[in-house]
Amino acid sequence: MPSISSPIFYLIWVFIDYAFYSTQIALVTWATRERHILIFHDKWILTFKKRLFVHYLLIGGLMIYCLIYYCLVYFGPFCKNSLNSFIPGGVYIPCIFNQTILGTWDLLFHQVVPTFLIVIFSLTLLLRVLW
Repeated sequence: MPSISSPIFYLIWVFIDYAFYSTQIALVTWATRERHILIFHDKWILTFKKRLFVHYLLIGGLMIYCLIYYCLVYFGPFCKNSLNSFIPGGVYIPCIFNQTILGTWDLLFHQVVPTFLIVIFSLTLLLRVLW
């Protein structure tokens, strides 16, 4: 059993934390968009084939994308992580974020943009229902 202070423990812990956080925010973003479909475009999901393409494949694709992305970032052979990447308290910053555009990609497209989209989709739904 690995020690709680071992680097592999932190690596797996942070992988699970970031991968599931990004997957969660991506799914909530899609759910706020899907409310429009359920309320105003219910004919898009009447048959199983339509539901498969509009609902299930997109949700599955989002989950697979997030898990593959974070598997590559945390466990990929792009650079060698060192113990200096571990900040006391268990915060881990993969070396790939320091060397490539992936850090900016992660911040923008896995955190900032989905958060704004959730707000925008929720406000537009509210305005559309009131209208």
